[in-house]
Amino acid sequence: MGFRNFFAVVAAVVVFVGTGTVIALSVGYIGQSPGNPIIRLGGLFICFVLASMVYNLIKVDAVEDKSQNKEKPVVTGKDISRKLEEKQQKR
Repeated sequence: MGFRNFFAVVAAVVVFVGTGTVIALSVGYIGQSPGNPIIRLGGLFICFVLASMVYNLIKVDAVEDKSQNKEKPVVTGKDISRKLEEKQQKR
């Protein structure tokens, strides 16, 4: 479990740096200045979102919700009909 979380951090950092590089190169290619503060903030936001998505896809939760492992009782149409008949008989 520890290795997978470590790999998630490494992958997120690689995605962050790689996306930043691609954005900086593409901005320079279309003729804009990479030093523009608006482009820098937008690029950092995009890098952060993509890195967060990669991290959350790979990481393992430390505490798993035990209530999700329990099987829920299956309610059938016969059960519903029986309960409705019981309620109608009580009236």
